[in-house]
Amino acid sequence: VGNAASVDADGFVVAGEDKKRPELSPEAAQNELLAQQTQQKKLILLSDEEKAAIAGAFKSVDTDGSGTIEPEELEATMKQLGLSCTLEEATALVAKNDADGNGCLDLEEFTVLMESLLVQQRRQAEEQAQKALELERERSPLEARTSCWICESWQPVEIKWDKPATAVW
Repeated sequence: VGNAASVDADGFVVAGEDKKRPELSPEAAQNELLAQQTQQKKLILLSDEEKAAIAGAFKSVDTDGSGTIEPEELEATMKQLGLSCTLEEATALVAKNDADGNGCLDLEEFTVLMESLLVQQRRQAEEQAQKALELERERSPLEARTSCWICESWQPVEIKWDKPATAVW
């Protein structure tokens, strides 16, 4: 009585003193935890090595040395990499990421584009790792008795107890 618990950034329950904070539903607590984890990930999007690699890639794509990447340069580079790309597709990609509207990408705009692609790739890798972890994990004896072995998901279990019960914390 009078004690409260919270969830830290790693998802562990931490006992603490009673704070005058409204009690959260499980869904709200999970959303808050996800928001905290997302905020921590936003702090470090690109390492120094990745920034240097992006700058190097920018210089190699900027074949005329103008300090900007025109749609024609992007199209030629993508074709050299074996990717099918038309001038219209390259122009659309440049236009989508052209913050200042000059029709080409400068280093900052190119970095934002590459950063979004890297973040998307990381997110997909995390999702695949999470799926693999869920498939390969060991099940506890309790889970083995209460989960459906056919669909591998938790099923509701009703427990009835007709005698008096006490809880000890």
